[in-house]
Amino acid sequence: MSKILAVMGPENSGKTTFAVRAMLSIIEKGSNGAYGVYHDTELGIERAFRMFDWKTDEDALTAGVKIYRYKRPMQTAVKISNTEEVWQQYIRQYNTALEDKNCLVQAVGTATELWTINHSGWLQVLQEGQEELWQKQGWKPRAEPPNSERYRQQIIQIEYGPINKRMSAMLYASKQFNTHLILEHHETDEYIRVGEDSKTTGRKILDGFRYTPDIVDLAIKMSTTIQTVKGEDGKMKRIIVPQCEWQKAPLSLLLDPPMTNPSWDVLMALAG
Repeated sequence: MSKILAVMGPENSGKTTFAVRAMLSIIEKGSNGAYGVYHDTELGIERAFRMFDWKTDEDALTAGVKIYRYKRPMQTAVKISNTEEVWQQYIRQYNTALEDKNCLVQAVGTATELWTINHSGWLQVLQEGQEELWQKQGWKPRAEPPNSERYRQQIIQIEYGPINKRMSAMLYASKQFNTHLILEHHETDEYIRVGEDSKTTGRKILDGFRYTPDIVDLAIKMSTTIQTVKGEDGKMKRIIVPQCEWQKAPLSLLLDPPMTNPSWDVLMALAG
């Protein structure tokens, strides 16, 4: 049975390396022709190449990892453009991989950025709806339109339904097609409401789609620790070793003691 994992942590904590190692472990257990897809939304997977002796995407593909890249356009004006197209490109390639029985696992680095693409893409759709209405009313764009004729810059709370549905449908689809899914996340401060104000709890939570903790099977918080080991030359040296704390979803559960470089099989046993 497929599993959905959320992996969160600060920069350089090993999220991408962990995700790729997990993918390779799954692929190795598959039949001939098995592969995985890595969706690179932040154009940063190359940082993990050296961990696997890869120099190009072709090296990754030889190992069984197909890489798709997505670039969200820089927005320099109030009108959002070419972002919904990036979301639709991701959905097409994600669904194509799901329908291929040889694709055993997909990973997204990062799902934080993917949520931003989804959100901004939907705002683009709403802005384009404004344009259609203005055209019907015979209004032509000008430098300083009235407030009622300006492009929307945010989405109000009651309008999040379609955005949330797009994201949750994408996540649940991996289970429907029995494909593992690994979601890398940046972390952000957790806030609670205190009267009319809010304050941080001191905890870190995953940054992105707020309902992810309710959907994933296992949540992993990456960090690093310094260890002293003996090198091949016999000299002692200090190295940075990735480790993770884990918990079953939702993320409100207490964290268990951290583990160093847990295997995919170990994590699957924890996920139940």
